[in-house]
Amino acid sequence: MRPLSIDSYRRAEEVPGYSPRPAWIHVNDGTRQTGASVLVDHSDPEFATTVADAIAAILPDATLSIASALAAQAEAEQRSRQSHAVCQAAQGRLDAVLHGRRRLFGEALVRVADDGVAWLLDPVKQEAGIGLRYPSLADLWREHPELRPVRWANGDLIVDATIALPEVDQ
Repeated sequence: MRPLSIDSYRRAEEVPGYSPRPAWIHVNDGTRQTGASVLVDHSDPEFATTVADAIAAILPDATLSIASALAAQAEAEQRSRQSHAVCQAAQGRLDAVLHGRRRLFGEALVRVADDGVAWLLDPVKQEAGIGLRYPSLADLWREHPELRPVRWANGDLIVDATIALPEVDQ
């Protein structure tokens, strides 16, 4: 919603021998060559002018406030969606650690490049296969906390998901 502005305004007035001339407000949102006309008509020109004055006084600020509120609401909804997604991802990682759910199938090779980027690779295919890239080793561990070191192989770390032990009733 774009804020509205008053292009022109004519107060209501008495016209001798005729009906009173209504108050007239010409409103625009700044994107059109012609705006909208608002007539405030009443048999009492003083009351029509009072109403038109009120509209002209609050319309620009009210529409600006509404536009700001709508933008703030959209930002809050976006933050809420992002927060929910982060929470869901964290819940999934915690669930994988606590219950041994595997998000990777079998062992994986962790290789850190010279620029600090961490790769999660198939230990057999290595670079010939498909890998998952993480900005850093810390990011890899944050995304896959269920992975634990298993062994070293030719200078590379081999990891696998933990296996949760079944709960024992006491």
